[in-house]
Amino acid sequence: MKKSCTWEDHKDGRGTWIMYDARGISCGRVCAECEDAVRAKYRPEIFTNSRYSMPEDDLYWGGMAEDQDDY
Repeated sequence: MKKSCTWEDHKDGRGTWIMYDARGISCGRVCAECEDAVRAKYRPEIFTNSRYSMPEDDLYWGGMAEDQDDY
């Protein structure tokens, strides 16, 4: 496992892909050598649970619980 790649390593796009979280948000361009290192920078649940909490959610919704629909 490579610790991380640089933009130069990925600039041609061959053998790379964009890694997305469960919400479809891009986490970066990765290759087979650096995918694990990039994934390790994020909380594991963002790749499996599309309802993961984000600090921005609390700011936007005013700390409202996820199960409340009256916004």
